[in-house]
Amino acid sequence: MQIISYKNNITSFRTFFESVINTDYIDGLSVPIIRTRDNQIIVFDDNMGDGTSTEVLQNSTINDLQETTIFSLERMLTALTNINGFNKRIILKVYPLILPILSNETIQYVNNQNRIYIQTIKTIIDKYPNLNINLTSINTNLLQEMKRSISNHQLGLIVDQSNPIYVSADFYVLKPLMLDEVILKQELDAGREIMISITTGDDLSINYFFFKENPNPLKEELLLKLTFMTGYPQVLNSTLK
Repeated sequence: MQIISYKNNITSFRTFFESVINTDYIDGLSVPIIRTRDNQIIVFDDNMGDGTSTEVLQNSTINDLQETTIFSLERMLTALTNINGFNKRIILKVYPLILPILSNETIQYVNNQNRIYIQTIKTIIDKYPNLNINLTSINTNLLQEMKRSISNHQLGLIVDQSNPIYVSADFYVLKPLMLDEVILKQELDAGREIMISITTGDDLSINYFFFKENPNPLKEELLLKLTFMTGYPQVLNSTLK
């Protein structure tokens, strides 16, 4: 069992990074990123999905955002590189750009914007070969672009009820409501990593009930192999490990 920490809406970025760096049972961190109007890749606070509109961020320059808590991806990766011995996983949640609906008239523009987006990310992460960087997105077009451009990092797909499309990936991020021991075993046996995203108290309850209130040997085996992406690493560690 691995725990990836995702910043919750009551923790500052400083506290978040310090917790990841200094806590042994936290195996890595996940942060959301998006491209600004001046082609900068930024780390922002999405408050577990309820934060600043990504459309606003996408249409701003990095100078427009100077008075916020937002900072560049390069700044974060440089800071982590400078920490002696830091080797935990970094999962970049690549938010989709707000683009026109795909049609015969827009497909070339949309594909080009996604290509520029991913190439910009690749240019940055290639500067940090010693960091264990993974990327994931809910957008299958972005994932396909990442697969074409990025070969030396693990790539994942976020799957939920609104995004049921199956696309091959190195790992999948699922909501707790999608827990199914047969499917989990099938994917793990195929060599794919499964992450369970826990963003609310209800998610914690669902996981606890699934693994602890109604246990069986297969669930115990699965628990050892799963990765949990959560804004509540301490609670998860104390209840599931």
